[in-house]
Amino acid sequence: MKKLLLTALLTLTSPLALALNDKPTPAPYQQLEGTFVLVRSVPEIEEDKAEGRFNSSLFFAGQKIKFEYLQTLEGDAKWDGFHEFRMTLYPPFSMNLCNQEFRYYLCKNNGTYIPYKPLIEDAFVKYDESLPEDYEFIRSRLASINMIPQKQYFHTITSSSGITYYLYFYGDETPINSTHYNTKENEKGKNIISVFQIFKRVKNE
Repeated sequence: MKKLLLTALLTLTSPLALALNDKPTPAPYQQLEGTFVLVRSVPEIEEDKAEGRFNSSLFFAGQKIKFEYLQTLEGDAKWDGFHEFRMTLYPPFSMNLCNQEFRYYLCKNNGTYIPYKPLIEDAFVKYDESLPEDYEFIRSRLASINMIPQKQYFHTITSSSGITYYLYFYGDETPINSTHYNTKENEKGKNIISVFQIFKRVKNE
């Protein structure tokens, strides 16, 4: 009996077992529940250098967003295993929304007025493990502000309007939106600027 216990103990403390135990696990869907506000983009968005419409997954300064869990879908041909949320974006909105893919149509008076009411959509969420090179890229970009996601898992969020978001978490209070936008052409051609947008959890509406 002692021999079996010793063998089990050695197995659990072997380098391989420790490596498996250290492997990050997907966060529960509850981590996404709540209200968050955008506090910083890295790098900051240079609006005057943007080319064409902004990427639909980009948020603008001060944006507040809320996720409410509804259900976990089972047996659905398209969304089986996904977690369904209600996603609400609260006004006031940046006028940049009038030059954003999938949202510009919400603006009135030739893009000079945005109705002051929340934008509510369904959102379908799953958890994925990022490729090592993607995770290292994020680590390198956020190291300068000492905010590196501890886990290589991220939330893939697909809204009912067709927009896809990729959210990492720094702890449980700070989601980080991974997105991009295009800048005007220069001698090297058009540039794509990767942006990491840092949110903070706030009290629910």
